[in-house]
Amino acid sequence: MVEKPDNEGRFAWIRNPSKQGSIFQHSLVVIAPLAILAIIGLVFGFIFAGDNSEARVRMIEASLAVIGGAGAAVALVVNYRRQQVLEEQNNRDADQEEFDRNEVLARRDMDRQETLTKHFSDFTNQLADDRVPVKLAGVYSLFRLADEWKEHRQQIIDVLCGYLRLPWPDENEEQATRVEQEVRQTILREMVSRMKEGGTFTEDVYSYHFTRAIFPFSTSFQYVIFTGNCDFSDVCFAYVDFYESKFNGSVDFIGCRFVGNFPGYSSVFLNFKFDGIADFTAAIFEEGLADFKGSTFYRAAYFTKVCFQRVDFSRVSFMDTVDFMGVRVSVVANFSEVTFSSLVNFSSFNPLMRATTERRRLDVYSRLSEQGSIGAEFKCPVSFAGSRFLGPAYVGSVIIGGHQFPGPLFHQEVDFAGANLNREVHFDPSCFLSSADFTNVNIWPNGIPDPAPDNITVSICREDKEGTSI
Repeated sequence: MVEKPDNEGRFAWIRNPSKQGSIFQHSLVVIAPLAILAIIGLVFGFIFAGDNSEARVRMIEASLAVIGGAGAAVALVVNYRRQQVLEEQNNRDADQEEFDRNEVLARRDMDRQETLTKHFSDFTNQLADDRVPVKLAGVYSLFRLADEWKEHRQQIIDVLCGYLRLPWPDENEEQATRVEQEVRQTILREMVSRMKEGGTFTEDVYSYHFTRAIFPFSTSFQYVIFTGNCDFSDVCFAYVDFYESKFNGSVDFIGCRFVGNFPGYSSVFLNFKFDGIADFTAAIFEEGLADFKGSTFYRAAYFTKVCFQRVDFSRVSFMDTVDFMGVRVSVVANFSEVTFSSLVNFSSFNPLMRATTERRRLDVYSRLSEQGSIGAEFKCPVSFAGSRFLGPAYVGSVIIGGHQFPGPLFHQEVDFAGANLNREVHFDPSCFLSSADFTNVNIWPNGIPDPAPDNITVSICREDKEGTSI
């Protein structure tokens, strides 16, 4: 709403001659007494001066000087007020011009919003059309509209994500399936291109909701920046690549399935950055390698009851708490050179259950609780070589309030060689069903008896005076 200048109040006197005349009235109020006093002085001067002509002349000169000064004062007042009137007139004109300009801009913006709203409706209808060219035209048009219409960009993103969540055609409808795949791959390609550094979808905080979407094709989010929260809960990926991408907000992969149709990999999170909470609770990595190598989790990470075939966490940095309660790994598990900066849990004790009020997440947690609390289970060799445990860690059974929570189970050899431990890392010999190697660790592992059992090898790495480890 453009505010109209107060022409009736502030500047009304400019258009009113009677008010303009008040300038002279105020001037006369000040000058008239001086003029009267000058005249009176002149009269009395003539009376008392007598025949003294010189005195009369001086008296006349003095009176004229007074009258002249009064006249000059009147002129100054009049000029001052005239200048003031002109300035206020100019200010009034400037206010009126600004009002007119803002009114034009407001009308133009209103017209623009109406036009964009109509385009949005038209393009959305195109997306719902059965004809492929019309659908694709709607996709491209919506993305161009999102580039231009920043105020409603989130709404357009929601529409496009909503389309990706729609059910696929029946498997027997091959033509319809091919059409849907082309449309959905186009949506993802256009979306990803705008989510990279410098793209329009990185200009503000935008959230993405892909819940229960199915991606039966290779999906790439390489170098993407998710500026807001992102929900991949219950999504099914044939193969997905998040190489060197970044989540600025929280991300949910709760119940997500990574099928792994790509040779050798099920998913790639290589050099990934999680600035928000990362929740993989109950996710399933069916085939191939889940590669998290070199990634950084700045907030809490939840891998509660996740199933892996092969997983590589080497050189990952967990800067906050991380939960591996109930995780299952069957073929390969690599935690070498991982940094655990805070609490890490592999036992059935769950101190890290994520607080939530969301119905969907509560349903998942409730279902997991009904299954019972179990520790992590590794049916394969596991390497923690060179890892750093800087905070508490439950790598054995835990006794809380008189109740014992079972620890993880390592069915094959476990390698802690060269690991950096602390007194808050709790181990349990019964968890190592095969063998455990603690050679060249910095301290004796807490919970491992001294001397160690036959299946556990422990040696302390000390430094001589020259700093050489022996």
